[in-house]
Amino acid sequence: MVEEGALAALRSVRPGKRRKPSVPAEAHEVLLREKEEVEKALASLAVENQALKKAWRGGSRVVERDSVGSAAERGAFGDV
Repeated sequence: MVEEGALAALRSVRPGKRRKPSVPAEAHEVLLREKEEVEKALASLAVENQALKKAWRGGSRVVERDSVGSAAERGAFGDV
């Protein structure tokens, strides 16, 4: 009796490709638009993050000039 029930349960579960639940076309379009918005926002944040990293590492220098001479004359840039 238990063996028959187990065999019946095993027969009902078949390996292989399962059917995916259908999604309405309108919901699919909404999700696609939302995905595109998120991707654009992520790309924008990635660009901003790279700019901040560059600024933090000292990627752009701002050197003030004074009456003594240019920054290059004072040796502010190393060997020029």
